[in-house]
Amino acid sequence: NSAADGVGIIALLKRTLHKDCVVLVKQFRPPMGCHTLEFPAGLIDDNESAETAALRELKEETGYKGEVVGVTPVTCLDPGLSNCTTNIVMVNINGDDIENINPTQQLGKISDMNNAAVMYQSIIVLSLCL
Repeated sequence: NSAADGVGIIALLKRTLHKDCVVLVKQFRPPMGCHTLEFPAGLIDDNESAETAALRELKEETGYKGEVVGVTPVTCLDPGLSNCTTNIVMVNINGDDIENINPTQQLGKISDMNNAAVMYQSIIVLSLCL
């Protein structure tokens, strides 16, 4: 199969007079019983490219608008446990863009309240010397 199931997003926040930062999301994961720090990620919808899915998921999970700068070939991140495949998508975020000054998550309405714990997220921005 040449199409991946999902995307993982390595998003680099770039702002004038600041160090570049990597954007992560903090999510509660019931199987772990705790919060985890993760790269934004999500499923690719039918008839959607990895690039489009990555930009959609980034906007939903972090509120940031970005530009795709690279996509890896399809890979399986944990072949010992799953056959799910992923594209890693590299995205640059212009932190000086007015839309990216105060980002707000856009997770939408939770239709299944059993998933409410999984949907709780907060945005974490880690400064890295890049």
